[in-house]
Amino acid sequence: MGKQHIHHPKFGPFLKAKTDRLGLETVLKLREDYKAGDRNDPAIVRDQVDWALKHFGIDPQKAG
Repeated sequence: MGKQHIHHPKFGPFLKAKTDRLGLETVLKLREDYKAGDRNDPAIVRDQVDWALKHFGIDPQKAG
């Protein structure tokens, strides 16, 4: 796959500005937010799972 990206780098801030105006929670994370910009950093998946659990109202302690 190489260095393919799903969105243009300016798309995230653009989308966040639009969703902020609608009162929707949007979390903007950039490659630089993770260690050395590593796209395989496990923290990326952890952040995504934590976000989904929060918004689906799932308590990971009770979901056993």
